[in-house]
Amino acid sequence: MKRFENEVLSFVVNGPKDFDAMQVKLKEWGHEGFEIVSVVHQFNPDNTYTAFLKREFYDDET
Repeated sequence: MKRFENEVLSFVVNGPKDFDAMQVKLKEWGHEGFEIVSVVHQFNPDNTYTAFLKREFYDDET
């Protein structure tokens, strides 16, 4: 059976430098085998993006 490890990352983005930093961090997680499942943009005072990631893992029983 497929099993997944999940991670949730939040980023406050107020300009191009923040977008660049978010991209760098997501690429780091991608190199670790995670893929983005969804991204939610919240128009709150902080202008937050929340990224939901997953990667498949195998336990010893499979």
